Amino acid sequence: MISSGDRIAGMSRRSLVTHGMVGLPVLLAACAPTQVDLGHVIPPTYATGEAAAKEAALPASAPMLFMVTAPDCPPCREWKDKYKPVFEKSEARARLRFIMLNSFSLKQGSGVDSIWPAEYRWARDAARVDNRAPYLPLTKYSPLFVLARPNQYIRGATAIRGWTETIWPAIQRETGTA
Repeated sequence: MISSGDRIAGMSRRSLVTHGMVGLPVLLAACAPTQVDLGHVIPPTYATGEAAAKEAALPASAPMLFMVTAPDCPPCREWKDKYKPVFEKSEARARLRFIMLNSFSLKQGSGVDSIWPAEYRWARDAARVDNRAPYLPLTKYSPLFVLARPNQYIRGATAIRGWTETIWPAIQRETGTA
């Protein structure tokens, strides 16, 4: 005889074991933690048009600004809406190379190898060593800014505050536009 304690939502223990197992894989799949696709690659965004022509004319030693962004990053959108237009029109912008690195999502992070082309990983690694971004390579903090010259790290910072207090002043110093 089955007691009331052996029933769950009107099913006997035996029914639950025999019939309830059918839905178990679906339940487990729904409860499984989300996997982050660390291998997903969105190519870097380089200057185009007039900006590309200006960058091509820069000396090899010109500063480079790397920015890691993600489509699901509210501060990245804020930077693009509020600060990027001013930056793009500035004299400082005309004196440096700007490379936007695109993370698939905040979950992917801003320091994984798939985001950084091999020829620029030294800049990411220097930001980690400098403790400006010690949580790399898997930080979820974006935007990430790294200012460098070829094979010479200058500064790194994250978020809007990092842009306004650290990176923008460093860009102005490095480009002689302060």
